Amino acid sequence: MDVNVKENWETLYGLTRLCSEMQPWNTIPEGIPFVYIQKDTGREIIFSMLGSEYPFCGFAVYQSWIDFCAARHRMRGQNKKREPLFLLQNATIGKWGCRSDVSKENYAVLKELDLRGHGDGTWLFFERYRVGYAPASLTDTDVEALADSMGNLQMMLRAYFEHGGMQELKPGTMMIRTYDPKSKLFHTGVAPMLPLIKPDYPVFTVSDNKNLRQLACLPTSQYSLEIDWSYLPMPLKNGTEVFIPRLLIGANTDGNVLITNYVLADMDQANGVLNALAKVFLEHGKPAEIRITDRELEGILSDFCKKVSVSLRFSKTLPSVNRFRNAFLKDLRFNSD
Repeated sequence: MDVNVKENWETLYGLTRLCSEMQPWNTIPEGIPFVYIQKDTGREIIFSMLGSEYPFCGFAVYQSWIDFCAARHRMRGQNKKREPLFLLQNATIGKWGCRSDVSKENYAVLKELDLRGHGDGTWLFFERYRVGYAPASLTDTDVEALADSMGNLQMMLRAYFEHGGMQELKPGTMMIRTYDPKSKLFHTGVAPMLPLIKPDYPVFTVSDNKNLRQLACLPTSQYSLEIDWSYLPMPLKNGTEVFIPRLLIGANTDGNVLITNYVLADMDQANGVLNALAKVFLEHGKPAEIRITDRELEGILSDFCKKVSVSLRFSKTLPSVNRFRNAFLKDLRFNSD
């Protein structure tokens, strides 16, 4: 390990341990953010204390308010798809776990720093999380940036525990740390919490071509089609990262499963969904309506459904899809190693 890289790792571990000694997860709910506005870039770094909603203690670090909001919205859901939380957020997470949780790459770092744990809950390690991908080890750049962030989290936690912040921080508020160029000082205090922003998914525009016109001219059949997808415990390599594929499920309200397609890459997801639907339309006719519960699918399907004259409806639940999903995933388990 390079000397500078090792120093950055040592700094990161030292600061994270200092933050952990205060045990903030015992008094600070995960939904109350600690926001650090970077001095040089003005970017917002958001910290969430992990403990009450997770099976471990630690810190989640988000690179934007949008990422924090998206994670909160996803974690508030009922997660009927039985998907692990590591697939549902963009964050860097440092957590205290078990030896079995530590990847080979992280174990090598701990060994180099002589910081290996001795029992459950004593292994501190860091991972990068990205929606739809398996956890990955930190890059050298990640380590340097995270060390700076954790230093500022330490100062915010000290303000909370040592300087009266504990009395002021409550639901509907957040801790914020900013730099004042006039006084050349950092200011840390409690402020009203910013509103949670709902995730905004792009609308996929379908080209007007011969195939689309053929689908639009098909007769409408009297059935409703439920569409949803689920991540599968089948890790696949996508460059240097491990991609988690999705299974696209389509079933009519009588319980007949019409679609079970694997969606393997980010750039292919929209076309994969639309190609699967085109095949169903040609074999069974256009459905009277398509029911969904997923906002991302809504973005993919809205323009398509409008152009082929099929009603798109957002439903609270999809009974036929859920029955198949539960049976299919019953004996499958995710492994984040």
